[in-house]
Amino acid sequence: MTRCQQHLAALADTYGGTHPSVLAAAGSWLWQLHRLLTESAGPQTVHADGPLSLTVCTAAGTYWIAFEAAPNRCTAAGCQAEAITTADQSVLWQPPFAGAVMADHEHEPDHPVDAPHPGTWSALPATGFAR
Repeated sequence: MTRCQQHLAALADTYGGTHPSVLAAAGSWLWQLHRLLTESAGPQTVHADGPLSLTVCTAAGTYWIAFEAAPNRCTAAGCQAEAITTADQSVLWQPPFAGAVMADHEHEPDHPVDAPHPGTWSALPATGFAR
C-alpha cells in the first residue's frame, strides 16, 4: 500500500495534482481502498503482488487490486504508435494493433518515458484471471 501511495505522490509531483491522469489514478486507488475497508467479506489478508498491485484473500474468495499502466501514445498528428519499455529500459515504439498508423518520425510521447507511469487500479477476480 505504501508503494501505491508513493506512486500517486510521484505522479502528482511529475504532472501536477490536478492533471487528469493523476486524478484518475488517485480516484481509482481511493475507490479500491474504500472497497477493501468497507465491504464485509469476513476476515481478510492483503499481500503485495508486484510493485503496485495487491492480492486480497477473504472468506468469500481471492481477488487482485491491480495497477494497469496507461499506454504511452505518440501525440503527433496521425500517428497511433505506443511506447513500450523493455527489460533493459530501452524504449520501443510499436503499433498497438494490426493496421495501426505508425508515422516515420521522431515519436512524441504523451508522458515522459522515464517518469512515473499514469494508470489506474482495478479489482480483478481470481476466477479466470490469467497471470
